[in-house]
Amino acid sequence: MKFVKVDDTTIRCLISESEMEGYGIEIEEFLSDRQKASEFLQMILDDAREETGFTINEASLSVEATMLPGKGLSLTISENTYSDDIIEKIRRITDAMKDYLSFDDDEVGYEVIEEEREFSKNLVIYTADTLSDVITMAKALTVGGIKSTLYKLENPVCYILVLEKDFTDDELRMVGSLGLEFAGQMLRDELIKRYVNEHGICMYKDTAVEFLRAL
Repeated sequence: MKFVKVDDTTIRCLISESEMEGYGIEIEEFLSDRQKASEFLQMILDDAREETGFTINEASLSVEATMLPGKGLSLTISENTYSDDIIEKIRRITDAMKDYLSFDDDEVGYEVIEEEREFSKNLVIYTADTLSDVITMAKALTVGGIKSTLYKLENPVCYILVLEKDFTDDELRMVGSLGLEFAGQMLRDELIKRYVNEHGICMYKDTAVEFLRAL
């Protein structure tokens, strides 16, 4: 188990499946059994207090769980109420992955799958608040031969354009500069792609850029 203090009111705990079983709880139970989850969180907070000196107002805590490679969990525990904004949620997942990747395998307590550690050179993910913003990005994109898929996430609405290609360095610079100009966020993380694929509504698959340019 590893603790990362995010700020004075927030801490992140990285814990493996085997460590959770040592506490007498499985990942599935944590996600579905409120009583067991509450008891487990109390043990986590006790350990955090002992190891890092972190204390929190337990009457108003918020918890966000992120699945990690190798059957582990990142638990972000805070006094703050989390925003439902999907961009903020993706940012928090990205932060959890950065913490996870900053530790050696022995420190996090489970095997890290190498291909899941890399930020892909063949993947760029744009986020946007409106479909109009995505259309603007697609029309400005001059790199050819891209596999592109458009997703929509709900509550609140957010559009995700996933670009996949064996990009050259020049193409990546062009795609990157376009993202900095027009995208809400630009990501290159395979785990974020999996999250979007699982939770998003696929609006157009494989040739979304061509479809959007025609609108």
